Amino acid sequence: MGLLQPELWPVGFAEEDTSAETIRSYLDDSCEPRFYNPLDDPSATARLEGLRGEWANGQQSVVFTSGVFDVFHGNHRAYLLAAKLNTVPYHYRRFDETSDNPWEALSPEQRKDYTDYAIGARVIKQVVSIDGDAGVAARKSFDPTKANMQRPIYGWVSRARDVVSASIMRHGETHPLVDAVTIHDPEQQELAGTPHSSILNIGRFIRPDVWIMPFWKPLNKEIP
Repeated sequence: MGLLQPELWPVGFAEEDTSAETIRSYLDDSCEPRFYNPLDDPSATARLEGLRGEWANGQQSVVFTSGVFDVFHGNHRAYLLAAKLNTVPYHYRRFDETSDNPWEALSPEQRKDYTDYAIGARVIKQVVSIDGDAGVAARKSFDPTKANMQRPIYGWVSRARDVVSASIMRHGETHPLVDAVTIHDPEQQELAGTPHSSILNIGRFIRPDVWIMPFWKPLNKEIP
């Protein structure tokens, strides 16, 4: 029996069912439950606060981080995974540690087993705040170390969609790396006076159990 020959389609959209609008709707539907956009949805901030309350009542630990993610690549995905994995010891100490079994006394195999449990049970929730377009443009446009070009390359909604779509496969199951995505931007007038007006304000609003700061140098200020 010869190999089956695939049906070849020209570049572009082959049929009406694969129109640009249809593809966009699939992308939007997959991201919508975890997408909190206060620029388009006046209820987004309140819904995010409600979600944080649900997680607290459900004995789940919350890690918060942020970034530009322009253009999203494999190292970004690894960073998001590392942020989630680095929250596992905190969760263990908070909910499952006993005097006889501190995290430090667990064997490497026991730590791996617990990490598998934490990821599989989805008890670690990650919130990511994306730098808004105006702030990125003010900081990074025409920077010689950033290819001396206009930034961002992609708007924050596209960057947020890439972030919220990041996942890993573990034991045959797909697990999202990001459980909620939102925006912060001190240059965006519409966000002035809201929790989204700066990274510190949105961080305080989220009240994470673990805050991963994507800085190469230590902050020169304390975070109250």
